Amino acid sequence: MNEGGTFEIRNELADPAIGRRVFETNVIGVGRVTKACLPILTKSKSKSSGTTTIVNIGSYFGSIAGVLGIDHCYYETSKFALEGMSDNMRRSLRKEGVRVVLVKPGNISTDMNPAGEVSTKVV
Repeated sequence: MNEGGTFEIRNELADPAIGRRVFETNVIGVGRVTKACLPILTKSKSKSSGTTTIVNIGSYFGSIAGVLGIDHCYYETSKFALEGMSDNMRRSLRKEGVRVVLVKPGNISTDMNPAGEVSTKVV
């Protein structure tokens, strides 16, 4: 960049230690719980006529990036990764008779997202 003046770039990206904890919870944790439960889920499927279903909780922010700002980058990225992981699990576990569903709550008003919608619609 050819710039005559000086400027400061703020580093607002959250600390990598926070990112590690977010991924451990939102991605790796889901994988660990699923791995631990799979033998039980596939066994129960073979004994019942119903469908065994894994339900993962995603986020509106797994589909749209940058809305919350750079300081929430790890959260948004972890929810995007969870979408990919859920899709992989859905395709891979289908042959085992296990359904995988990703629930994505909408743009809800929370402490992290005060600009979200206050009311919700049941669909």
